[in-house]
Amino acid sequence: FCCSNDVKTIDLILFLHIGTTKWFPDLNKWAQLIQRYLKDNGQFVIVDFHPIFWTFDDRYESLAAYSYFNQGPSKLKQLGKTKKIRIENPFVVVEYSKGTYTDQQASIEHKLIRWNHSLADIFTVLSSNKLRIDVFKEFDSVPYALPNMIQSQDDQQYRFKNFERKLPLSYAIRATKSVI
Repeated sequence: FCCSNDVKTIDLILFLHIGTTKWFPDLNKWAQLIQRYLKDNGQFVIVDFHPIFWTFDDRYESLAAYSYFNQGPSKLKQLGKTKKIRIENPFVVVEYSKGTYTDQQASIEHKLIRWNHSLADIFTVLSSNKLRIDVFKEFDSVPYALPNMIQSQDDQQYRFKNFERKLPLSYAIRATKSVI
């Protein structure tokens, strides 16, 4: 719906794909699109990885390999056997990796660019674009496995072996477009 000027507004926008906001260089443009296409009193729902998730190293064993706020000088850093990163400015993380997230032994080399956005960043852009946050919840699990995760038998969700039930790994927000 983002590419057409003749699209009508809608009542509900669900943004449920875990791991999405890290790909947006400009959260304000994202929030502007939501605000533009959502009807007055319409609802926006997002479920995503918690920003603390992106502070782990590439094996998800060590917390704070990356800054939660992603601030600091430009540097090249080796993380594990397969990943190097360059923090090119205070908001961009560039990762050079071998393998894929499903097969770390694959003979593929690639460059990924992502942006760490704190919860304050997310709340601020939503509220500054007439989206009132009605519900915010944090969860200690994610719906699929990554390295060093175990599946809980009681809820079938995945948690880190070393940090089980100690850190938020995902969150959900429900916001309503305010009528002014």
